[in-house]
Amino acid sequence: MNDSKRPFAILRPLLAATGTSLLLLLELVHAANAQADKSRGRIIQLSDPKKPVFVQVELLSGGITVLGHDGAEVRMVATVDGEEHVDETEKADSDPRARGLRRIRNRSMGLSVEERNNRIIIQTSSWRNSVDLELRVPRRTSLELATVNDGDVVVRGVEGEIEVQNTNGAVTIEDVSGAVLAEAVNGDITVRFNRVTPDKAMSFVSMNGDLDVTLPPDVRANLRLSTDNGEIFTDFDVNLVGADGDDDAGAMAREAARAARDLSRAELERLRERVESTPKPDGGARAPKPPRPPKAPKAPRHQYSDNGMMGTLNGGGPPMHFESFNGNIYIRKRK
Repeated sequence: MNDSKRPFAILRPLLAATGTSLLLLLELVHAANAQADKSRGRIIQLSDPKKPVFVQVELLSGGITVLGHDGAEVRMVATVDGEEHVDETEKADSDPRARGLRRIRNRSMGLSVEERNNRIIIQTSSWRNSVDLELRVPRRTSLELATVNDGDVVVRGVEGEIEVQNTNGAVTIEDVSGAVLAEAVNGDITVRFNRVTPDKAMSFVSMNGDLDVTLPPDVRANLRLSTDNGEIFTDFDVNLVGADGDDDAGAMAREAARAARDLSRAELERLRERVESTPKPDGGARAPKPPRPPKAPKAPRHQYSDNGMMGTLNGGGPPMHFESFNGNIYIRKRK
């Protein structure tokens, strides 16, 4: 080989490797920019960081994750789903004037955030994109969370009153202290308590899903248990009482459980009504209604208690309602 060409032969592999690294770096930068375009984060300052916080979230489409942390602020990251609810090819074909043009994706979230006196309200108003929301909140935070489609609800590490509704997705609540009202239409409900508020009623209802609830071993409660097409399992010593209303504890648990159940269902219906009345942001036709699952057959009210069992834990206490139409119920003792 000609000695004058030898340096170029030596440098050729190095230049090729450098070019490959540069292409990889450009791809990573492009991916990071695309992710930044889909995700939006912010810190929500509280009016009084020393006081407990209340957070209310209502999503039309998307998942909700809430994690407790030791800070004094609320951190929020909202991510738009990468796929829209409109077929790109079909939309282009429907507009002959758009042929030859590049469509710019509409990633609008329709997201609103408001804070007043430590009360935070987060809502979405658009069906076009699914928005996944992640919140990091102070540990002493009460929650009211609801979503309709395309996401699960996850809560971990908070202390307070927690109310969750999910129409088409699962509910997972872990390592929490306080009281919980949880309802899902098409999804499982899993709850694990560190401590429970002694004097608060609680309710866990899923139409098409299992209930799996872990409670402190010393919890006191009046139970109402009902599943139409499932079984009930527990490692607690449950003292079953009559379901005909003759037992005072059974009557108290039954009436309080009905009240908790009716309250939870009324909240879900309120969310549905708000969703169905929400217009599109461009002023066009009303957004499509979320799918409604078939209603489970119900017995007349005066026979309702015949479909469930009443019982007490550790001598009885506030009412605790478990109900599933197509699912099992698991009540576990925390180890």
